[in-house]
This record gives sequence, C-alpha cells and structure tokens, in this order.
Amino acid sequence: MKQAQSQHTKALTDAIRNTNSDNPVWSLPRAENARFNASTRQGESGCLEQTRVDVLRDIDRWAMDDSKGMPWIFVLQGLAGTGKSTLAHTVCETMAKRGWLGASFFFSRNEANCSNPFLIFTTIAYQLATRYPQFHNALTAILKRDPDVVGLTLEMQLEKLVVEPIRAAADDLGSDPVIVVIDAVDECGNYRAQILSLLCNARPKLPIRFKLFISLRPEHDLQTSLLSQGTNWGAESFILHDVDASVVRGDIERFLHFRLSKIAANYPEIIDPRLWPSPEAIASLTEKSDKLFIFAATVVKFIEDTNDDPRSQLDVVLRTTVRNVPSPYEQLDQLYQQVLEHALPESTDDAVLERFRTVMGAVTLLYDTLTIFALGRLLQMEAGRIRMALLRLHSVIIVPDHENEIRLIHKSFRDFMTQRCPAGSRYFIKPADRHRQLVLTCFKTMNDYLRKDICGIRDMWKLNAEVKDLDDRITACIPAHLQYACRHWATHLSEALSCADSAEDDVCAALTLFSSLHLLHWLEVLSLTGRLAEALPALRHAQDWASKSRQASNELRDLLYDGE
Repeated sequence: MKQAQSQHTKALTDAIRNTNSDNPVWSLPRAENARFNASTRQGESGCLEQTRVDVLRDIDRWAMDDSKGMPWIFVLQGLAGTGKSTLAHTVCETMAKRGWLGASFFFSRNEANCSNPFLIFTTIAYQLATRYPQFHNALTAILKRDPDVVGLTLEMQLEKLVVEPIRAAADDLGSDPVIVVIDAVDECGNYRAQILSLLCNARPKLPIRFKLFISLRPEHDLQTSLLSQGTNWGAESFILHDVDASVVRGDIERFLHFRLSKIAANYPEIIDPRLWPSPEAIASLTEKSDKLFIFAATVVKFIEDTNDDPRSQLDVVLRTTVRNVPSPYEQLDQLYQQVLEHALPESTDDAVLERFRTVMGAVTLLYDTLTIFALGRLLQMEAGRIRMALLRLHSVIIVPDHENEIRLIHKSFRDFMTQRCPAGSRYFIKPADRHRQLVLTCFKTMNDYLRKDICGIRDMWKLNAEVKDLDDRITACIPAHLQYACRHWATHLSEALSCADSAEDDVCAALTLFSSLHLLHWLEVLSLTGRLAEALPALRHAQDWASKSRQASNELRDLLYDGE
C-alpha cells in the first residue's frame, strides 16, 4: 500500500503545481464520473415510488435529526443485487432536491478512476468546494500553503482536504444538514477497510450537521473494520438482506407490475394490458427473485428485448423451476444462464462462440470502460462484430453507440461469468486465459503504436501545462485503446500467471520486445496523460511475473529491473 501511495504522490502534486496557482481547488485530481448524476451513469434511477418505504423512512429520520446522540454515519449493508446502489441514488436525489447533498462518490470497478482510493477525498473536497464558499476558501488556503497534501497518506488527505475545511466553514453550512453519500465502498480494492475506518474515526472532529451515508457489501474485512470501532462510534446500520421477506417481495411485486405494464403498453397490437402480465406471472417472478432486486431488473430487461415477443420472453423465464437451494444467487444464476442460452443457442458454431468469449472476456475483465470502437481496436476485431456479439445481451450489458462505453448493468453478471458459472460450461470465462489474451493485445497495441515524441511536441523539456494544445494532441496521437494498454498491461500480466508454458512463451516474447524497444516511449505516454505515478507499480508487477515465470529469460528480467 505504501509503495502505491508514494508513487501516486508526484503525479498528484504536479497536478496542483502545474496549474493556475490562484485557484488550485479547480485543479484537484478527481473522479468526475463518480457523481451520482454523472453523464456515464445515465439510465441509473432511484427507487420506484412506494417501495423501500421503511429503509427510506429510517434514512430520512437520520438525516433530519441533528440531536447530539444521533449517529453521524448511516451504513447500508446488503448482498450483491439487493438494491444498495438504487437506494443510494434515491438518497442523493432526495438530498439534492432539499439542498442537503454535499457530495457523492459511487465506487465502480468498471471504471479505473471510480475505483481509485486516492481520488475519494480529493473528489469529495472538490464537490464540497463547489457548494460552500467558506469551504472553498479554506481549501484554497490549504492547497496554496501545502500543494503536496494531495499526495499524502489517505488519513492526512481526509484531515486536510475535508475535515479542516469543514470545521473552518461550519458557520457557512447554516442549519441544514450536509450529507455525503459514498456507494459501494467494497469496490475500492485493498484500501476499502482503511477508508471505512478513517471515515468512522473522523466523527469527533466534524460538526453535528455533517453526515455520511455509506453502502457496502458485508465483506469480512469491512465487518471487522466496523466492529473494531466498538459500540459508541456513532453509526446507524441497516441490513437490507435481513429485511422481512414479505416486505421485499411486496416491493419487487410493485416494481415488476409497473415495468411489465409499461412493456405491455408498447405492444397494443398483440398484448391486452388488462390480461398481461397475469397476477400468477407476477407472483411467480416475485418468488423467483428471492429478495434480489437485480433478478427483477434483469428479468424486465430480458422481457423487453425488442427483437422478441415479450410474451414468449416471459414464458422462457417462467419455465424455470424454483428450487430450495442454499445459494442466494441460484435463481439469478439460472436467469443469467437463460440470457446466455437465448443469445447463444446450442446451434451456435464454434467461431461465433469463441468470438463471444473473446468479447465477453474483455468486457468482464477490463480495468476501465472502452467504447465499442476502442475495444475493437484493442482486440483487433471489427466494431460491428463486437456490437453483434453484445446486442443479444442487452438485459445484462449496456450496448451503446460507438461513442459511449460498454458497461455491465450489474457486477453480479461478471461474478457469474468468471466464478459461479460451471467451469465446463461453454459460457464460462476463465480469468487467467482471458487476462493472457488481453495482455497480448496490450503488448501488440503498444509495440505497434509507441514511438519517440508520439505527440510531436519536439521540446521534451516542456511541462505538460506549457503545451497549450496537449489535449488535442493526445486525442489525435494516443487513442483510447493505446491509453488503456499503457495503463493496464501490467495488471493483466499479473493475473495471467497460471497460463500454460506454451502460452507463457507468447507472453515472454511480447514482453521482451516491449521492454527492449518501448519502455521509454511507454513512460512518455504515461507522463503526457498524467499517469506517470502508475509506472513503478506496473514495473513491479512485471518483475514479479518474470521472477515466477519458467519461460522468462535473464535478459528479460534485467530489462525490467533496468526500467525501474
């Protein structure tokens, strides 16, 4: 952890120093797409009216109560698919309408910046600065006095970027609460328990009106972090998966009736909305959901597939028999299996099936989102073929136009494809094999594109801030798939450790070519795109891989250590 953090320091500090010193707040490195209403989250919505009534009432009471004994943190816990993010979105919408929302950060493994723990406090500080003038003034003074603060430990970032400015701006906050919403803390990697602990420990330093809403999966390390705070640390906890089953099923039933009725209204020529969906169908779907909202949401997406009659799609889902099984995801997994069988029936030829595995392996394992066009260039596959491979999966994947990124609708589908899907299944994505395929495409991309002075700046001593048209040059000369390859090749490499010897030969050859010809060119790209702090951790990943590989030569190991 310390190593990654120390490498992050220089890039973040430079981001402050190389910008307008009169207004360093606006130059804070941040995750723009982590806001609850970011453009990349279009299509996300809050809870249906008259659902989740009890938990929303508890959250509302917590937000409005400013008495001294009221907990300052509300922790919403729930298994995957129980609707935590939808509730968090609703909280943001409600608090924003009242003028109470100070900041929001929605963690997501689908996007690198939105899973970067080093951006959470800078992002929250930036958003608070746009809302409260005194906070902005206090934060500006701190950044001018010590621009290195953005590269300090997470503990010091929280103290300097959030706690101190909030205390200085206490009078500016007025009598209304200030609510900060952080969704899916479990998705911020190895630092998640530390971040949770830091937030809990900050309570005594903050005004009563400053409150924090957090959602998370009940992972062991997070539970340990919460329990270590003792009984008087100032939090209220609501556990979604412990809500009475009849209450959750009632909410899911309302959701299904509302959404399926809307689908029926779109097909007046073939569907009588008075008869479809039937009460029996709604009851059966509700039973199958087994308290998982993601099941209901995926069912709706599957049924509204515009390529098929919604009545026949509903019949496909209803034909699955409910079984008493210990896994809470059994019905969801069966639904995912149905979606895949519908997209790729038994008659699908091997070439189409392998293309599907290649595309889905990338979509499920990429460390950042890419457009269809960029993914096509990375995989060296026509964008049209990728689009065709994904279109039948619209119930689990957001299939965009060429300018927007491909996104999984819910992380449980990735978990199913890479973990819970039977290993012998034709749909199973074996992570090590697909990471190997991705690292090879990354190496090919870099070996094909990287060169000295890639952006044609000529004067290599210029700071990024001194190149007026740098963004335009980067767009023209360092396309998205090359940026992805430069950022993430080493992480894919580290995940491909278990591949066979013959596969290792290919990886070693590509890594040797890259290391001998393009290490400096790669560093140049990272520098131009503001990612230089990621270089050393990447080299350490590569060194570790080479030390464990039976195929790696001494020449390769020397090249990697020389690069450091």
